[in-house]
Amino acid sequence: IDEVCPDIVIHSGDLFDSARPSPNEVDFAMSQFKRLSQAGIPVVIVEGGHSYARDRSLGSALRLLGHLQLLTAITDDPGSVRIGDVLIQGLPFRAVTQGRQPDVGAIDPSCRNVLVSHACADGLPYFQSGRPAPPLNVRGSADGFDYVALGHYHHFAQISETDRAYYAGTTSMVSSADFNAGRAFGFNVVQLESDAPLVSRRVTQTVPLHAYGLDNASGLSRHDVLDLLERQAKAVTPAGAYVEVVVEGLDPLSRRELATRDVEDIFVGAAALFVSLRVREQHWEAVQASLTAGGSAEARFAELAESLIDDASLRAEVLNLGNDLLARAAEAVEQEDLAG
Repeated sequence: IDEVCPDIVIHSGDLFDSARPSPNEVDFAMSQFKRLSQAGIPVVIVEGGHSYARDRSLGSALRLLGHLQLLTAITDDPGSVRIGDVLIQGLPFRAVTQGRQPDVGAIDPSCRNVLVSHACADGLPYFQSGRPAPPLNVRGSADGFDYVALGHYHHFAQISETDRAYYAGTTSMVSSADFNAGRAFGFNVVQLESDAPLVSRRVTQTVPLHAYGLDNASGLSRHDVLDLLERQAKAVTPAGAYVEVVVEGLDPLSRRELATRDVEDIFVGAAALFVSLRVREQHWEAVQASLTAGGSAEARFAELAESLIDDASLRAEVLNLGNDLLARAAEAVEQEDLAG
C-alpha cells in the first residue's frame, strides 16, 4: 500500500472463504483494514459466493468490517457509494443469482463510474473455474463504466471485447484448486483515464508453491516411490511452502502398501500439504488375462466352492447363484466394450 498509495481499495468478493470465518480470520482482516482506514484510504467490498450467509438471519461477517471508518461492505442486495468523483456500483453474488444485472441507468456522467461484482463474466465456462457462479452481462454493459472489477475467477484476466473489465485474481492461494507451482498472485492497480483505464498487475509476496511426485510409478515398489520422493524433498526443501505431491500410475499392490502418512513424513515442515496417490488404470484385457490365469472364472469358482462347502445341495445352490452373477458380469463388460 505504501508503494502504490491508492485513492480507493476495491475487493470484488470472497474476502473470506466461508460464511463463518474463524475469530482469528476476522481479527486479522479487521487489523489490516484498520491500517487502511488510519491511512485515510476508503475501502469497498462486495460479498462473494463463498462468504455470503445462506441463512440470512445469522447475518454476515462482512457487516462487522463495515463498522470500520471508510469501509463500505455491500452484501445481499445491490448498493452504491460515492467517493470523491468516483461512483461505485456494487453487485454482490446473491444479487446476481437473483437475476440482478448492472444498472446502466444509474451511471452518472458527471463522475467516474466503477462496477464491482462477483460473478461469471457473460456465463463463459472458462471463468467458472469448476465452481458455480451466476452469469453477469459484462460485455453488454462494460462500455458504460470507466472500470469493471470482477471477482470469482482466481486468475488475472481481461474480458474479451472490452478494454475495461478485469478479474484481478487472488492475492494468495485460497484452496488447493489454486495450486500451480511457481504461480504468482497479485492485484490490479487501475488509473482511470478519459478513454480507457490503465491497468497494471502487481505481484504479492506469498508462500511459495512446490510440486513433487512421479508421472509414472508403474513397476515401482513402495520403497522405490518413497526413496524418489525423499530425493526430491532434499533437492528442493518443502519447509514453509505449500506442497503438492502427486504420484501417478501406482501398481495396485504398491498403492495398498503405501500409506499417505509415509509421504507426509517426508514433507514435514510444509505450510500445507496436499497428497494424491493414484493407481494406474487397468485395461480390461489385462484384468481378463489375470482372471483366466489357471482356468476360467467359472472353473476357479467351482474349485473354491468345492473346497469350502461340504453339503452337496448347498454347494449346488451357491454354484448356480455364482455362475449366474459371473454370466451377468461378462454380459455387462461385453456391452460396455461394444458401447466404447
